This record gives sequence, structure tokens and C-alpha cells, in this order.
Amino acid sequence: MNRKIIKLLLVSLFTLPLLSCGGDQNLPSIDEDIKTAINSLRGISHKVHIDSMVELLKPNDTFAVDLHDEYTLTLGYYYNDEEKSFSKKTEYLFNDLDKLTGEIIEGRTRRFSDPEKIYFKDNEDGTTYVEKISFENEYSRLIVADYNSNTGGYTPIIFDNEFKNPFDYISYRDVIKNEDNTLSFINEKADFLADCYDVVGLNKIDENYIHLNESGEITSISFVINDLVETNYTRKNALAISYEKDESITLKHLSPYQNNNPELQKALDVLDDKKNYTYSKEMSYEYKNASTGEIESFYDLVKGYFTEEMVFFHHETSENDTHPYIKGDNYDYKLVLNEDNKSYTCYEYVYSYGINGYDWKKVALSGSAYYIIDDFKGIGPSFYNMNASIFKKIDDKTYEIEEPLLATSGIYFDNGCQGVQSLALDGNTSKCIIKLNESNEIDVIQVGFTYQMVEYNINFYIDDVGTTSIPSWVNDITYLE
Repeated sequence: MNRKIIKLLLVSLFTLPLLSCGGDQNLPSIDEDIKTAINSLRGISHKVHIDSMVELLKPNDTFAVDLHDEYTLTLGYYYNDEEKSFSKKTEYLFNDLDKLTGEIIEGRTRRFSDPEKIYFKDNEDGTTYVEKISFENEYSRLIVADYNSNTGGYTPIIFDNEFKNPFDYISYRDVIKNEDNTLSFINEKADFLADCYDVVGLNKIDENYIHLNESGEITSISFVINDLVETNYTRKNALAISYEKDESITLKHLSPYQNNNPELQKALDVLDDKKNYTYSKEMSYEYKNASTGEIESFYDLVKGYFTEEMVFFHHETSENDTHPYIKGDNYDYKLVLNEDNKSYTCYEYVYSYGINGYDWKKVALSGSAYYIIDDFKGIGPSFYNMNASIFKKIDDKTYEIEEPLLATSGIYFDNGCQGVQSLALDGNTSKCIIKLNESNEIDVIQVGFTYQMVEYNINFYIDDVGTTSIPSWVNDITYLE
């Protein structure tokens, strides 16, 4: 090789590091507005509100359902010196569209939500953990890991890989200043931002605009996203992102609660060792009738008669009922004690063709297996293990559970028997309030959840502790004429 060429190559190699470190004096200086904007969210505690829409249309497929889905995410990035944490809360809204009008079909909307989850970075090894306060008010720390189905093992999640604040990785040169002095990300960084924020079903971003407040800090980002038109479908998008910063948005660790509620604690312990009481579940909600468009109401009262020998769940239609419930899709249940092992076998009151009437039949789970509950405590509510410190007093004799425990709290007040249990309370409880009466006994337990855009309200009542008896007509057969 010619020595002159070798010399030129060596000069080029030694010059490259200088250029990458700013050695080229011809590179433009960084605009101060860009620095201020990026720095306003880099390494700074803040929340991100993301509203996205995905519309999937299949006009040539008459059997396919056109969809209009909306996603609302609230993400939190928190910093405290070397500590980091991340939070996420998601709501989903799924709609079916009329193929002719393009309008949302009434009664075909599904709404779901995930309660807020908070993740922390372990500074020793970079892994991720979550903090828990149990209903006994005890603190624990759990490592977050992915399950590998191939190996059958778990791999700890690396915090900085999974929960990126995009502004910790976006450089000043990833932002351009437009002719009208507005700011925009270069296209690949706009896509990177959306990826960090878990935006799903997104077409290619064509334009983006960064909006600033008077101090030059980022307040929101708007996007222009063209439709994706393929042979078999068209996908449309909308995306809007806004930011929130204030003193309340800080990294917070959980610790056992210090609420002092001796009256509530005594009330919560009322069923701890009891095997005789009445526990009523009153459910109500309002919904829109898809056929008439009218708002209608639903009400159901399930009365649980608890005794050691038998537990009877009855859908009460009046105080003068003379036989188990035989209307609608609900069933009455009874659980009968098995003396040999103290378990309980579950029966349901159903129609029997052989007698042209209603009688008790064992509940079959699958094949020849019957529904059996291991012990008495598994049949009813299980709030007797709760520590009253996890509730905050919000009014005279009125207590509300602390927010981090809300989502799963309702199921502890519900019945353990599946036929009269609202499983949505396990993860989707939207309220949990206990009110005491003048004697500091439980007056009412109020819980609720939202499902398919309907708000369900449930009240629980405790009565006749120590004096409950099973109705005399519980085993009667109801013959139809």
C-alpha cells in the first residue's frame, strides 16, 4: 500500500475521537431553548399522561368487526438522589363500530383498568423490586422477574432496561428548532419516546411538536400520524402526551401505617372466632338498556345465614320468603358440614326435570369432582385478619382504606363461596369504606368496582351474631304446577 495513503488513514483515525468529542469547531452550538426543554424532564420527578387511539377498519370483510380502542396511561418517573422508581396506571376502552355509519355501537363498549403499580430500582444490582404492605400492616419487598417457559426459571428485570425515562436518553441534538421557533424531535426519537411510553398499535409518526410553558419547560407533545392503508385493513391513530410536575410528585417508599383506630380494630375482630351470624350482601347498579336507551336499575340482596352445621345463601325477594330462590339466573346455595373432616360440601338450588320442580343438587366442578370448601372460615368474609391501622379516619366513625391497598381490599369483605362472590373485587375495588354505629359496631361496609362502564355498589351488613338460625323451609322442594 502507498505510504501516503497509510499516513492519511492514520490521521483520519486519530482525528475521529476529536470530532466526536466536539473537536469540530464547525458543529452548530446547542440552542438554549432546546437545553431548557430537555432538562425540564431529564432526571426530574414528573408524571406523564398519555391518551392514544387505535381504530382498525376492515371495509372489505363483512364478517370482521371494526374496532375503536382508546388507551389512557399515567406514568410516573421519580428520582431521589441515586434512587429511582416508576409507576404505571392504565385504562382501556374497547368499542365496536357500525360498518355503515362508523359510529360506536351502543352496548358494545368494554372498559378495563389496571390499578397503579410502583416499581423501584435496587441500586446494588440494578434489578427491580416492588414494596407491599399486607392487610396485617406488615412490610415486604419482592423482586420482579420474568418467567422463562423454556428453562422454567425466572430472570430478574433490570430497572433501566424496562422503565426508561426517554429524556434521560434523548440528547440535545435529537431536537430541532423549526422556522417558527417551535421545537420537534427528529423522527426516530419521536418513535423512541412512544416506545418508552408503551404506546401500542402506532403507525409511523410523521410530525411532532413540543409545547412549552413560559419558562421553556415541556408541557405537552402533539403528533401528526397518517393512516396506514393496507390491502385488507386501514389503521388510524391519535396520540397526545402531557406532563405534570409539582412538589407532590416525589419518590415515596411504603412503610407500615400508623393510624390509631382501636374502635375499628375491635369491630373488625367481631367475626374472628364466630360460627353463628348473618352476613348480608346488597348489590345495586344502574345501566343503560341497549334496546330502549333508558337507564334501568338492578338490585339484589343475598342473605348469608352462617351456622356451624350449615351455611345458607339466599337471594331474598321479600322478608316473607317461604322457599329458596327460583327466579332469574342466580341460585341459592347451601354448604353442609362433613363431620369426618370438618369440610363443607356446596349445593345449589336448581330445576330438576324428574320432579318438575326445584331441589338441591351438589355443585360439580369438573367430572366427578364436587365443590368442597375446606373449613368454615373459607365460606364467609375474611376481614377478621385485617389490622385497623391500614384505614384512615375520614369522618366521625367512618374509615377508608389506604390507597395502595384499595384495589384488592374488597374481596376480603366478600363471601368466600364462589357462587355469591364478586371476583372483580380482587384487583378492581374502587372504594372500601367502613362505618360504625353508636355502639362502635360495624354499621355498613361499602365497597364497589367498575366493570364495562357500569359502577357496581355493594353494601355488607352483619346481624344476629350468636343468634342466627337457618330458615325452616331451606330443604323444601318447590314443585311447579
